[in-house]
Amino acid sequence: MDDLVILMIIIVSLMVLIILLYIIENKEDKVENKMNNQIKRARIDMQKLEEITENIERDYKPSNIELTSYEKEQEQSAIISYQELLKNRDNQQTISIDKVSVDPEDMPLPSFKVNLMNYEKEEAFLKALKQLQSDLAR
Repeated sequence: MDDLVILMIIIVSLMVLIILLYIIENKEDKVENKMNNQIKRARIDMQKLEEITENIERDYKPSNIELTSYEKEQEQSAIISYQELLKNRDNQQTISIDKVSVDPEDMPLPSFKVNLMNYEKEEAFLKALKQLQSDLAR
């Protein structure tokens, strides 16, 4: 009887081992398939990228950009290198700054004109707001 129990334990252990090996092998196959699919997608993406690059190289025709007057002025007055900066140092224009008074007495005061509603219009407006509030609360 003891021999039969030991034999059953060995058989069950072997079955569990076989099932575990099968599961592990399937996982490895799935991982390998997933990696292969990713590699195939990367190859396809590279092919598309190469196609796009070839199309751009073949079909691209550069065109001149029309500059606005402001852009032309900025292009002409731009300092490109340190040597140009040193050369233009002597050609700088002077800027004049006018004195500005911050004394409140010297500053002109803005005039305001305030129009108030008369009492009847204010009451009508308030009544309309209350009516709107009650309509919205429903």
